[in-house]
Amino acid sequence: MNVLPVITRELRAEARSPFTYWLRVLGAGAVIAAAVFFVLMHGLRVEVGGALFSRLHATLQLAIWILVPLLTADCLSRERREGTLGLLFLTPLKPLGIVIAKSLAHGLRAVTLLLAVLPVVALPLLMGGVSWQQAVISLLLNGSAMCLALAAGLLASASSKSWVRSLILAFLFAIMFAIIFCIMVGWMLGTNLAAGQSLDSNRWLEVGLRIAGEISPDQIPWFINYQYGRGAWAGYPPGSVLLPRILWCAIDSFGFSGLALCFITLLAAWLTKRNWQERPPHPLAVWFKHKLCTPVVMLGLLQRWMKRSLARNPIGWLEQRTWSGRLVIWGWFAVMISVYSLVLTDANFLTRSLNGVHTFMGWVLLMSMAVNASTSFRRERETRVLELLLVSPLNESQIISGRLRGLWGQFLPSMVLLLGGWMYLATALGHLQREISSIVFIAAAFASIPVIGLYFSLICRNFLTALIATVLVGMIGPALVPTCITAIIRIVARLSEMTLTNTDELMLLLRLLQLLLHPLIVQLAVAAWLWRGLHRRLTHRRFATETT
Repeated sequence: MNVLPVITRELRAEARSPFTYWLRVLGAGAVIAAAVFFVLMHGLRVEVGGALFSRLHATLQLAIWILVPLLTADCLSRERREGTLGLLFLTPLKPLGIVIAKSLAHGLRAVTLLLAVLPVVALPLLMGGVSWQQAVISLLLNGSAMCLALAAGLLASASSKSWVRSLILAFLFAIMFAIIFCIMVGWMLGTNLAAGQSLDSNRWLEVGLRIAGEISPDQIPWFINYQYGRGAWAGYPPGSVLLPRILWCAIDSFGFSGLALCFITLLAAWLTKRNWQERPPHPLAVWFKHKLCTPVVMLGLLQRWMKRSLARNPIGWLEQRTWSGRLVIWGWFAVMISVYSLVLTDANFLTRSLNGVHTFMGWVLLMSMAVNASTSFRRERETRVLELLLVSPLNESQIISGRLRGLWGQFLPSMVLLLGGWMYLATALGHLQREISSIVFIAAAFASIPVIGLYFSLICRNFLTALIATVLVGMIGPALVPTCITAIIRIVARLSEMTLTNTDELMLLLRLLQLLLHPLIVQLAVAAWLWRGLHRRLTHRRFATETT
């Protein structure tokens, strides 16, 4: 077969990639962290084995939907950018063979994620409380999620040449496929119910989410409606009765996901055959760019503003010299205004959804900042602009501060609107004391994430490694520090009650540590330390010089 040498080449190339090994570390680390937190909060008892298995399954599902699209988002688009896709077509290979080779190679990398977390997932199986049916359901659901996540990455990579667009499309396709998958599982359960039972169509997504994310059949009977009236409460079926039906739903969903992966593979092959050659832009795209992206109003003001930006901050000017860079500033500002206009029309928003909506918008904005910061010096390394900057009259401190001011300036209007509106609504409703910790965390992350992202974009060859490191160090890590200390305090208090020992000094030390390791202090301390490392690496010219 002609496709076998391509598979061998892909496996050898990915085996040399550091991200292949970090993928297993991230997956296993996430599952281990979930297990540790669960044990700290609930203890390690035999009766909590089922709940622990459900928590680990949910963590693994989330890791699959996040990491697997990242693996395949750039597999075909990178070949187009590097010009090697045309060389592959000079061989007897067909587009379908190339896509199959890519999918098999990256699918094998994704399977290693399951193998890495297998020892941790086996812990609740040894504890007890988990039936063989739940274990098989978990395996089938994870396999289904892996097929659909792999399909999302393949479709995104075949649809775009730019790796940024491929990454965004991969996440959008993954979210869409995940929603469709949950609705499908809920619909299948509704069709497999016994006589006299039904499941409303508006419950399909919720039930499918509960099955795919938790494997908790004991909670599903609450969503089942009986077609007869009397004795409905006493007639609720237990979760053990629903397990065989859920098992058949998992088998059907696995088959559907496999067929969907085959169809997406054929579609990706067709897109690859259609788009592998460089073609001039479509006349409609040229017209759209000329009409909507060319400044026509207040040109003098724009030119004076750009000249002033170039004179004051030439490094930050690089981020705003194009219409797409300026669109980031006011695009996010328009998104924040649109979200506020949408949610404020909800009658229950001011009493129920204040913290949740603001926290979600803040994390989305921080993720966008992390993406921009993680790609900053990578672009300069690819275009060889970084070497020119280092031999320019600008010193290292000016390069770093200029880039930081450029990143902060891109998101400053939207962040000011978010934090200002959040504080105003919280003060007006009397919730400021409850919301102040979340506001401070978002503000501190806004100040620290550009520094952290610049550091990892300088030392990491792979963009995904830089992005994941930025998110872990700048966002998730500081947010989990107080939770870890609180869990330790609870464990120490519980042990002191069991052993009847006096641990007042230890508890006082832990309380003091909890105050000192506030997320604000952790974020600013990490940012200051990494800023020093960033300056030192630029001074000594120690940074990654190759990209993969």
